[in-house]
Amino acid sequence: MISRSEIIALLLRTVLKVNSSPVSSTDTKIVFFLGTHRTGTQLIANFFDQGFANVKSCHQLSSHKLLNILSTLMLHGYLPSSLFNSAVDFLLARRLRRMECSTYIETTGWNYVAAKRIIQTFPDVRVIHLVRDPREFVPSYLNVIRNRRKSWIASYLVPFWTISAVAVGALGSHEWANMTPFDRLCWTWAYKNQYLENTYKSENYLLLRLEDLTNPKSRSGTLATLFAFIDIPLSEGDGDFLSQRHNTQFREEGETWRRWPMDKCQRLHNICGDLMSRYGYGTEIEWQNKLRKVN
Repeated sequence: MISRSEIIALLLRTVLKVNSSPVSSTDTKIVFFLGTHRTGTQLIANFFDQGFANVKSCHQLSSHKLLNILSTLMLHGYLPSSLFNSAVDFLLARRLRRMECSTYIETTGWNYVAAKRIIQTFPDVRVIHLVRDPREFVPSYLNVIRNRRKSWIASYLVPFWTISAVAVGALGSHEWANMTPFDRLCWTWAYKNQYLENTYKSENYLLLRLEDLTNPKSRSGTLATLFAFIDIPLSEGDGDFLSQRHNTQFREEGETWRRWPMDKCQRLHNICGDLMSRYGYGTEIEWQNKLRKVN
């Protein structure tokens, strides 16, 4: 009997008619901002659309949604990596080859697996690992799912839209089934950020905290580091765009970890604590006190 993975592979070959041969290179410098969703990727794309010479940016295309599903299929073991790479060639690499700007920037979390294939195909690809405090990311993501119908449908009804901890061997089925949406998003934050570190950390990798871009006290130094890494010139006033608030239509006022019950803080800490510490989050005395009171 034919397996599910064989059926998926056969359907993908039929629909995409992909060619497994590598796509030729391009002179355009390719830059990926990768992270979980609700990490400021749209903000970054809009920022680089503000008139930087010979720089083009893109946030999300329809093809990125398909790449997200294919990524999950591969990570779950239903799609061979060779066929996944061919799909990336077809859906992403061919488009990148046609770019005529000196620097092209994509800022979608849906590339978090596909970017590896692009690094194998194109020279000197830069990866910025964009991370956000999970205490901000999780409620922000839940708000989007709650308030935007298509996000709710994608999260709960579209097959292979999200990663399953059971399918990747991280948790047992009973433990995963008993997790709340809040806990599952905590796990997703930890899984994807650890995946990005493990996969892309190299001389062409930069870890960037969203908060260091949006905080006026750290913005100038962070932008200087970022622009030097991408190798494009930075001028005075380039960061003014980041002083404005963007993409906040799903933010619920008052939803802050300072108002969370202590057990909720502990649940997030149990899942995300190690990475939070490494990224410099969770150092506030008030947060530490909440954890101590639970223990």
